[in-house]
Amino acid sequence: YYRLLGVDQTASTATIKRAYKELAKKYHPDKFKGQPPVKMEELNRAHEVLTDPDLRKKYDMYGKD
Repeated sequence: YYRLLGVDQTASTATIKRAYKELAKKYHPDKFKGQPPVKMEELNRAHEVLTDPDLRKKYDMYGKD
């Protein structure tokens, strides 16, 4: 998820939110012409996991699965 959002593992929550907003604007289905390289579902899940302290801790320990 860090790579998807383009942030470091040590990034703050504010940095993660900023990166998510920029990517969501860029790849939103209503604005992006053609097939976006990133699906909004993936971006939303990455944002959800990395901004929640408990989910982020679990993700850091065990990974995506």
